[in-house]
Amino acid sequence: EEYGLGVVVAAFVLFATGRLSPDDSLPTVAGSLTVGAMSTSLGVSVGTAQLGANPEKVHDGLGARLAVALCGAVVVAANIAPTQEIAIVAAEAGPLRIAAWLAVTMLGIAIVSGDGMLRKAAPFVDDGAIPRRAFAVPATWLVATAASALLLAFFGRFDGEGPRAIVAQTAVLSVPAAIGATLGRALLGEG
Repeated sequence: EEYGLGVVVAAFVLFATGRLSPDDSLPTVAGSLTVGAMSTSLGVSVGTAQLGANPEKVHDGLGARLAVALCGAVVVAANIAPTQEIAIVAAEAGPLRIAAWLAVTMLGIAIVSGDGMLRKAAPFVDDGAIPRRAFAVPATWLVATAASALLLAFFGRFDGEGPRAIVAQTAVLSVPAAIGATLGRALLGEG
């Protein structure tokens, strides 16, 4: 299950960022998916192992839910942030392409944060005053974006870069980070 999720996430990110295309050879696609899936499935495995051993553990409170989202974002994004790919993709992609990635990412967060493809994520807001999905999507995305910016800064990716490059690199890394944050909440959250 973990490796299957890793393959799906790696395929989405690699094709969405243009690193793989239908014209690529089978060995290129297989190799890229294998390497990408290994790091992603590692994060899924760690999360599953950590909370799978104690199913009664409940992550109550907004802080705990944001922490779970942050852990998922960091597990995925930390493997990608130090690579040149983020800078290359950010430089090659225009604002419309980046906006499209972010829109698809938010849609994915909404789908998984709702009735759930894996397991229902614990809602950020329980009182009914704010619809769960309306809060979960921006909260998860903001956590993923903050984690992305901090990781890129930590690895020195912003050194000598202008504001456009910093925003573009953060936006590019926030896509896989948001996937990690969402999957972390869905796998570790109790609904």
